[in-house]
Order: sequence, then structure tokens, then C-alpha cells
Amino acid sequence: MSEFRQDVTTGAWSLIAPERSRRARAWSTDRQEANVPSFDPSCPFCPGNEHLLPGVVSAVPADAGPDWRVRVVPNKYPAVQPDATSTPTDVARFNGYGAHRVIIETPLHNADLDALTDTQVALVLETYQAQFAELARQPGIKSVILFRNRGVRAGATLQHPHSQIISFGMLAPQLATADAWAREHYSERQACVSCRYFEAELRARVRLIEEGKHFIALVPFAAAGPFEIHFLPLRHEACFIQAQASELSELARLLPRAVRRLKAVIGDAPYNFVIDSATEPRLPYRHWRLRLLPHLVIPGGFESGTGLSINPSQPEEDAELLRAAGR
Repeated sequence: MSEFRQDVTTGAWSLIAPERSRRARAWSTDRQEANVPSFDPSCPFCPGNEHLLPGVVSAVPADAGPDWRVRVVPNKYPAVQPDATSTPTDVARFNGYGAHRVIIETPLHNADLDALTDTQVALVLETYQAQFAELARQPGIKSVILFRNRGVRAGATLQHPHSQIISFGMLAPQLATADAWAREHYSERQACVSCRYFEAELRARVRLIEEGKHFIALVPFAAAGPFEIHFLPLRHEACFIQAQASELSELARLLPRAVRRLKAVIGDAPYNFVIDSATEPRLPYRHWRLRLLPHLVIPGGFESGTGLSINPSQPEEDAELLRAAGR
């Protein structure tokens, strides 16, 4: 039976409707391109093609060629510009001030996260954190969004494994809503709503996929789509930059395992992940998270008209399948 569920950490609602899975094409089955080479001479992110890049911001060096393991470059087609003024034009309009960068996660053109070593994924996460910290410190910045698009349907325009980070001078609407929700909960109960949430999930264990020393991976109670996975730090942390090296090391193991679990259950489907985080570290009511979102459902008019997601899958059953895929 279908039911409306609310994400207790943000206030967002989803309609869980497993009956919808019985209709034709309830889930998209698009798959990634097969037989992708490890090097593409036309790819700007592959080693040796630096002349196709707009520049290099930073890189994690390697002992042997190529001379880098993770590289950060400016986005060639940025959504925001660092040379714009951060001063608002008026109450309903201001300039697109900020930074837009690409994090090239590996020299290999064909390696998804689950094909990288834990050490390489840890380097990627450390680069994420360093970039997040640098952009969050810049004057006038209120949001830093770090995300990964895997596959054309998930928004990727290049096959080469990469993520993007964008900073800008307004609080993103989704983050603003979550911030207000968490702030109100804290004012009423003097407790972080996300900490209370994962403590309840650890007791129930029905949506839990994997539990580590520092993180849990679970299918959220009000999942917006099939096989959505959230990673939450068990230590209260408002901002991604607060994550310690030991925590990032554990996340570097959990994240590729989650991708392998997804591929075992649904195949090599498109997905996004996004890091939801405050830019300020000392907030007792905020709690950062990483969301892994497979693209299996195409939104329609209902979603556009209501702002609700229809999930044709049962979160508890999804969690059971993902747990079993890791055995």
C-alpha cells in the first residue's frame, strides 16, 4: 500500500508507492557505455591532453607517470564566475559570483569509483574536503555544493570519472529549507535531528545497509527514489570539513562498496551523489551527509506539480537487497 513519508532530517516528503513498480517501464534500465578504453585521445581529462584544459588549480602528485593522481581544474563552462561582484543587485537578483571547478578523480578514463583502490578514493575525498574548505572560506559564499554525475541521464557530459564543486553567494533553497527545519527542531529539543534519526535507525536496523566505526550507510525512511543510499557520520559534524582523516578513510571503503552493491542489484545504471553540508562548522543543529542517488525513475507531471517524489520501491526491501549484495 502506498504512503506518504517525511524525511525527518529535512522535512521533505516522498510518496512511497510500490504498486507503481508493476507498471510498464516503472524503472529506467539505461546502462553505461560498454568497452570504454582507459585512455581517450579526445578527452580533456586524460593525461597528455592538458592543452584542452582551461588551466589546473591543483593536483595530487604521483611517483610515476602520469605525474598526478587527482587533479582539480576550472570548469570550462562555469555556472558562476569568480570575477563577478558578490554585492546583491536587489532583493530578487544578484550576480552569479562564485567558483565552479572539476575534480578529475583518476587518470584512467574508464574507472568508476568501485574500480579504484580504497587509497585512491581516500585521495579523492581528501581533495573534495580541501576544495570545499577553500571555497567556503571565500568572502560572500553561502553555499558550496559538491556533486558527481555518472552517466548521461545523470547529467554527465564526459565519460571520464570526475566530480564538480560550485560555490555561490546565496543559500541554496533545498539547504535553506533543511537548515530551517533542523534549527527549529534544535530550538524545541536541544538536539540535532540527524543524530536522533540515525540513532533510531541503528535501533530499528531495517533500512541499515552497513555500519562502520565512523559512518552508517542506509536507505532513508522517505527515500525519493529506488535504492537511494545515505551516508551519515556518527560523530556530530555540521560541515564536511570537520571530517577527520580516519573518517574519510572509512568512507573511502564504504562508498565504493555501495556502488558495487548497486551494480549487483540494478546493474551499471546512471547515478548522482551529492554532499549536503553547511559551510559553517560550529552549528549544533546541522549534520552533513552524502546522498547516492541512482537514476531509475523519470519524473513526470505529478512531481513537477507537487514537488513530491514518487518512489515505486519500498525502502525496507531495497535495504534488504543491498545488504544481501554485499555478502
